[in-house]
Amino acid sequence: MEPCDGPLLNCYVGCPDELFAVPPYVEEFDDPAQYDAHWGGTWAAPTVAGGSLNFGPHPMTPDWWDNYSPTWSKEEYGDTLLCARLRLTPPVVAIPDEDMFEVTMRLPADAAYETGAMSLGLLTAESQLVFRTRIAEAQWQDHAEAPFPLDRGVENTLDVLIYAQGDKYVAELRNAAHPDEITVLPAEAQFSPTGLLTLLGWRDSEAVHVDRLVLGGPAAEVYDKLVAELP
Repeated sequence: MEPCDGPLLNCYVGCPDELFAVPPYVEEFDDPAQYDAHWGGTWAAPTVAGGSLNFGPHPMTPDWWDNYSPTWSKEEYGDTLLCARLRLTPPVVAIPDEDMFEVTMRLPADAAYETGAMSLGLLTAESQLVFRTRIAEAQWQDHAEAPFPLDRGVENTLDVLIYAQGDKYVAELRNAAHPDEITVLPAEAQFSPTGLLTLLGWRDSEAVHVDRLVLGGPAAEVYDKLVAELP
């Protein structure tokens, strides 16, 4: 791999192993038993089918917990690089705060509403990214936000990188339909230095599919660039 110019997602597409120190944990969702061994949940579980972890669609009832479909790792992580390849379809007509998908880093095992954790929210109604902490059933504290390009009414394929080190976080996101518009979002907040990782299929009126998920430490070749992107 040649040195990467600009954000890592200019060079590393589809969550390749080269991003990670060996050996990373790789989940391609082609074996339901492997998924069950590493991830769990207490509400409506996402399904493993067709090589993907599939969330929703949400019935969009007033009860937001219907088909909440969370999944979280069974191991705690500290300084961690996460890469996910996912597909979602933003609705043509969307209601703000209704369509969203979240990835939560370092969720304490006894946390309520992801309190004491940093979540990267992909707000598909607003075509926006936000690092935030949920502090009540439907209330958040925002830490950083940025616009993110999405095409409505069609399936969007996204690469998501999140790196957490100490109290500092950075995310890179790339939409395959807009490969030159990579969004880099840094944020800082004081949380527990370790915790679980969580994927939340939450209030998405269309299904969300996670095709690949890789967790681990960053490779030496990408470490300096990630650290440079931290706040």
